[in-house]
Amino acid sequence: EVVIMASLLEGEAKEEEERKIASGILWKRLKMGMPLQVDVDRKTYEFKGLPDKPINNPGLVSIGAAINPKTSSYLYFLTDEDGKMHYAKTFDEHKANIQKYLQ
Repeated sequence: EVVIMASLLEGEAKEEEERKIASGILWKRLKMGMPLQVDVDRKTYEFKGLPDKPINNPGLVSIGAAINPKTSSYLYFLTDEDGKMHYAKTFDEHKANIQKYLQ
């Protein structure tokens, strides 16, 4: 599970701190029974839980983030065109971030 999660983080976030925050969000979604909904593996929009296998070869930073996620009040994140991550606590905040950073 850790390596699979790390592979998702490897594809989703660039910076170590971002990977830790994203890890906390994704582990939280798993506990809630919510689909992970990560762009690097579109199947995570359709199915709940982790993919069956890693989607890439994660590095040590991503593995560390998967093992030691950062707890936050966030439930959503997105990466803008410049590679910066933006976080949201609610779906409405997330939709506003989409409008602000991706439209």
